[in-house]
Amino acid sequence: MPRPSQTSSPAPASPTGTQPDQSYLPFVDGMRALAIICVLLYHAFPGLVSGGFIGVDVFFVISGFLITRLLAGDMRAERFTYLGFLARRVRRLLPAAFACFAGVALLGAFILLPDAYEAFGRSLVSVSVMLGNFHFLDRAGYFAPPAQEMLLLHTWSLAVEDQFYLIWPLLLAALMKLRGKAALTGMVVAIGFVSFVHAVSAIPGNADYAFYMLAPRAWELMLGAALALAGPIAIENRYANSALALVSAAAIIASAFLLQSGPYFPGLAALPACLGSAGLIVAGLNRRSLIIDALASKPAVFVGLISYSLYLWHWPLLALARYQAERSLTVVETLGVLAASLALATLSWRFVEEPIRRPRGARKATKTQTLGFAVAGIIVFALCGLALREADGLPRRFPGEVGKMFTDMGQGNPWRERCDGVENALIHDDECNFGRRKSDDSSYDIALFGDSNADHFTPLIADWAAENNLAGRQVTQSQCGPVYDVQRLLLPALTRQQCADYHETVRRFVAQNPDLKLVILSANWSSYLSEMTSRVSSGPVVFADALEMTVRELRAQDIEVLLLGRIPHYAELPARCIARAVASDGKIEDCGTPRRDVDRELSLTEPNMQALAAVENGVYFVDISDIFCGDAVCLPVVNGIFAYRDPGHLSAAGARALKTEIAFPPIR
Repeated sequence: MPRPSQTSSPAPASPTGTQPDQSYLPFVDGMRALAIICVLLYHAFPGLVSGGFIGVDVFFVISGFLITRLLAGDMRAERFTYLGFLARRVRRLLPAAFACFAGVALLGAFILLPDAYEAFGRSLVSVSVMLGNFHFLDRAGYFAPPAQEMLLLHTWSLAVEDQFYLIWPLLLAALMKLRGKAALTGMVVAIGFVSFVHAVSAIPGNADYAFYMLAPRAWELMLGAALALAGPIAIENRYANSALALVSAAAIIASAFLLQSGPYFPGLAALPACLGSAGLIVAGLNRRSLIIDALASKPAVFVGLISYSLYLWHWPLLALARYQAERSLTVVETLGVLAASLALATLSWRFVEEPIRRPRGARKATKTQTLGFAVAGIIVFALCGLALREADGLPRRFPGEVGKMFTDMGQGNPWRERCDGVENALIHDDECNFGRRKSDDSSYDIALFGDSNADHFTPLIADWAAENNLAGRQVTQSQCGPVYDVQRLLLPALTRQQCADYHETVRRFVAQNPDLKLVILSANWSSYLSEMTSRVSSGPVVFADALEMTVRELRAQDIEVLLLGRIPHYAELPARCIARAVASDGKIEDCGTPRRDVDRELSLTEPNMQALAAVENGVYFVDISDIFCGDAVCLPVVNGIFAYRDPGHLSAAGARALKTEIAFPPIR
């Protein structure tokens, strides 16, 4: 990840104890230029530069080298203070970052729909407090398609470095007490080796963790740190030095063009680019060569100087342009966005970075003032992110019916927070009891079992229960279908155990409510077609058999069962298309998805439920797809109401809009 140029980077003190070298290293800015070009080309033309993401690894090695060089020099000269170091980092990094965040938030207000603007707000909270890598690890893989709409995704690497800045000075200060350069460098190499082994071992089980987190990335920073602590490695032969520079640059460039996102990164696959970066530093600290001269040239240095701001701006602009276009950008459009990024980066460097780093005339801000600015900025942007999240992405930015549509999209099941989840299934009756209020020792009349595709029906069922004087509640758990004694092998072990606990909790709920009259089962049924095994026999189980066993167990307890089919899911919810049609009195039918595609997806589950309802007394089935689909097209609209909250779930308004479309069975 790019960082501002360090114009005065102290080198370690010489063995004789003389003042450390204060020389500027222009070739390092050239290395930054090479790294940012790799990143830009990967983000703009991933098919051309498939491994351009290694530019971030180059930045990590550079940062480890420069920061350790700076820290070690200050520590040896006994002028290091932790708060002083942090204040310098703040002056060099936060003003440009804050300017970018503000600009992206403003652009997003005009371009993003509420769901995307809310997601931006959520990410802004984490990014502001230097935990962006944790946020994006939790949301999606870096290489996953949804990443294209995460405007601050690229800041994961800033978070890694920020965490490094907080930890490394303290750790290095402790390590500096070791006697001798060899012992100190050896300890840093050992830390790097442990991190590298950790990265390699983590990749098979959790590649996203290895990609985003500091611990498996630390070896790249430690590689640069070791170079700084070891001091210049003398290469007397100019041809050998030139060969080292050439091979090192080739390793970086080859990695950028040949690597693919895959199972060996950032472990073994990252080694060539990282070792190439180290090789360029070693060669650059020795005599000149053609490669080093090219890196130290004025054009390369200039790109290196603006690389931090360029890194900040390029990804949000690309993401916003793709979001607005609702398609991949053409080559001309992509070049236009890159040109705009270059212009904004130059302005940011000239009028934000440089004036704060090198104030002219005015007195330089004190350490206390600088850190106060950082804390204030972090609080302001975190609060802005929280506000966007709590306001559901400000749907009322849009006028009239479109604003109402987006407002409805932001409202999900109001019972979900306190009532969904296995941990809530048997408690919170005072909050989760909908319809008729039951006494503490009485039984519920109806219950809703299933995963998040059951949870979203709660507002509809609650209204029906209230109208019919029935006491009900949801007993739901995301990712866990209402089919007893089975486990989906594709789920992580922790989730499989959670689902086992959920199934047993459902049984306990049924036992505790002997007068239960109706159970409603719903789920993302198609996801239960993957390989399943029985927790009783350990043998394979197919969906139809698992559902039938669950239904018959409920019927044996004289409980009637209503099976709700799954709503059509969308790869991308056509909210923008429908909003444009509503605003311009256009045809919303043009925004739908073909019925044949929905039928094909549901054909392996819905017929099984329909057949079960046909042969089992007291079992009913409602085909939800018929409500959303005509003969040719399916739309996320019911009775003129946009019914969805996201591509696979209904909003509260959407669930209630089904009231006139679903015939609930009579309750005895």
